[in-house]
Amino acid sequence: MVAGTSFSICLHSAKMHFFQSVNAILGKIGDMNAITLILSLLASNCIPILLYGLEACRLSKAQMKSLSHAYNAVFFKIFKSFDNTVIKNCQYYTGYLPASYALDVGRAHFLLNMKTKPETIAGFLCGTVGKEEWSQLERVYSIDCMSSPAMVKKKVWTRFQAEVNL
Repeated sequence: MVAGTSFSICLHSAKMHFFQSVNAILGKIGDMNAITLILSLLASNCIPILLYGLEACRLSKAQMKSLSHAYNAVFFKIFKSFDNTVIKNCQYYTGYLPASYALDVGRAHFLLNMKTKPETIAGFLCGTVGKEEWSQLERVYSIDCMSSPAMVKKKVWTRFQAEVNL
């Protein structure tokens, strides 16, 4: 957490541990041509380090940009390109969502889980404070509170696909 007038978090530690784990994996593998292996290991070991607990937090645009840059840095290195359009296409065709979409999937799952438990304190707070976040997700991805986690992920992928195919 960061001192200030509103709730904020520092992403430095998460990014630092993320890059340490990425470098450990890349150092052990050595062969940068094993893209599917690298991405699979990163998805199971490194990306959770970076995104851990962020579904419960509202990030500022600057924080989201910083997080996305750290997330995309791995794709920059693997695919040897700094063009965001190329990286988005690489993410799409390898089956990985960009950081903002992955975070939205996690946030939707978190909010759906909290909405189903209104008798808990967390559920109550989600129902009162989380309405705005849920409304935004509903508008952007055309989901509702009856959507399953699989349906949410499908809608997010559909939106990402439309963005890539523009």
